This record gives sequence, C-alpha cells and structure tokens, in this order.
Amino acid sequence: MDFTTYWQYSDTVTRALFFLLLFLSIVSWVTGIIRVLQSRKLVTTVADDLSQQMQEKRSDLSVADAATRRLITEQTLLKHIGRYRFASERGLPILGTTAAIAPFIGLFGTVWGIFHALRNIGMSGQAGLGQVA
Repeated sequence: MDFTTYWQYSDTVTRALFFLLLFLSIVSWVTGIIRVLQSRKLVTTVADDLSQQMQEKRSDLSVADAATRRLITEQTLLKHIGRYRFASERGLPILGTTAAIAPFIGLFGTVWGIFHALRNIGMSGQAGLGQVA
C-alpha cells in the first residue's frame, strides 16, 4: 500500500496524528539546528568575553596574593557561567516536551489503527487468516 492509498482511506484522527507528529518533528529539527549554530557562536563569544574580562582584572591580579587571585578568577568564571547558561539552555523545553509526548502520540496512532483493523474484520464477518494478515 502506498502513501496515497493510505491517505485516501484514513480518517480525521489519523490525519491529525500525522500532521501533529510531522509538526513536532519539524520543530525538533529546527530547534536542534538552531542550538548547534548558537552553540558554535556561543563558544567564541564566551571565550572572547572571558579573555577580555580577565585582561581587565589583570591589574587586580598582579598585586594580589595567590588566594586572592584564585578567588577573583573563580568569581569571574562563575559570573560568566551564569550569564551564558541561559543562552545555552534555550530550546531545551521544546526538545524535552517533544521527546516526552511523541511516543505516546505514536502509540495512540497504533492503537487507533489496530482498533479500526479489528472493527473492519468484525464488519466483514470473516476472521480467517487472510483477513487478519
């Protein structure tokens, strides 16, 4: 059975499930591609920004003892981690939601198809091997 025959005999629920899964798939791929592109950009931005901040703090680091230098460096790193963490986590709720609900939507589609197959077998009145297979 090809797709056009399947589409011709499908009902509204089947078509809605198809479009819902197609939409979720497209959203997931677009989100994934955007995240990859943003991650590449974010790596260079974070490195440049951190380097600039450390250059600005170099005067403070040169006169301080080892413990103070370590503290200033750690505080600078933690500030940058907090700043860029939000940007790096953008899109994760979309991917998480899609990953959580898509299997259940697919399972519902499978159950819906089995239900219709069994109903059609019952309506035909023949439950032979040819009808079931």
